[in-house]
Amino acid sequence: MAIGRSDKAWTLVLCCYACESRFTLRRLTFDKVSSVPLTVPCPYCSARPVVGPRNAGERLQVHTIVDLSDETHCYYRKSINRQTWHSTAECSHWPLDDFIELDSRPFAGELCSECRGVLEDFRKKPRSS
Repeated sequence: MAIGRSDKAWTLVLCCYACESRFTLRRLTFDKVSSVPLTVPCPYCSARPVVGPRNAGERLQVHTIVDLSDETHCYYRKSINRQTWHSTAECSHWPLDDFIELDSRPFAGELCSECRGVLEDFRKKPRSS
């Protein structure tokens, strides 16, 4: 399932229960964060988590969560045949189909004035602590 940019996404770092290698999964919705350690095989040794009844003293065979962080950096999108880049899903011109996406500020093309306004308004809002 694709994640819309207006939805919060999470990065999860896991440690494999079998080989103790660490691996990272990105762009997860929060509802997936709790199920991933129980379902995803290790990309290094292919160990799959084992969920179910265990004998006394048997170690749980699921990957350990090492780090969890939200993805708050900015993404830029532009329609394939346009020159204007957009940086917020709240923009009325935010491309939904046939777009190019970057995770850093583009060097060529212009930034949408509506997106600049939305980001400026966001920066001006008082933050609650």
